[in-house]
Amino acid sequence: MSDEDIPRLSHTGWQPSEKFWVSPCGRIIPLRGLWHYQWALRHRADHGVDLGEETEEQPIRLRMLASGWWRLNFVRKTCGLTVEGDSTAINDEVRRVVNDFIRINAGALNRARINVLDGEVWLDSILIDPFLGRW
Repeated sequence: MSDEDIPRLSHTGWQPSEKFWVSPCGRIIPLRGLWHYQWALRHRADHGVDLGEETEEQPIRLRMLASGWWRLNFVRKTCGLTVEGDSTAINDEVRRVVNDFIRINAGALNRARINVLDGEVWLDSILIDPFLGRW
C-alpha cells in the first residue's frame, strides 16, 4: 500500500467518527458508518474469521483482533485516534500500514492511543501526543 492509498482523516463530515479495519495483509478498509462488529457480521465471507453464532460487539471484536485484524477509530470531536490489535497476530505489513496511517494523518490528530492485546489479556495502552514528537 502506497501513501496515496492511505485514507486521509478529516475534521469535517456527517459522521462523528471514522472507523477502519486493517486486514492481516495490510489493507485498510473504511467502514462507512458501520461499527467494527457490524462490518464483521455483514462481511463474513470477505474476512475469513469464524465468528460462530456471535452477534455481540466485544466477542466479535476480540475474534477479529486475534485473527490478525487491527481496528482504527478516529473521533472527530477530540481529534483522537484509537488503534487496537493483538500483538500475537501482527506482521510487518500491518505494522508498516498502521505506522504510515498515523504518520500521514498526524496533522489531524490531537492524540493517538494504541491498545495492545496479547491473546486474551490487554497488555498495554500507550497514549501518544503527536506534538511531543513527529512520526
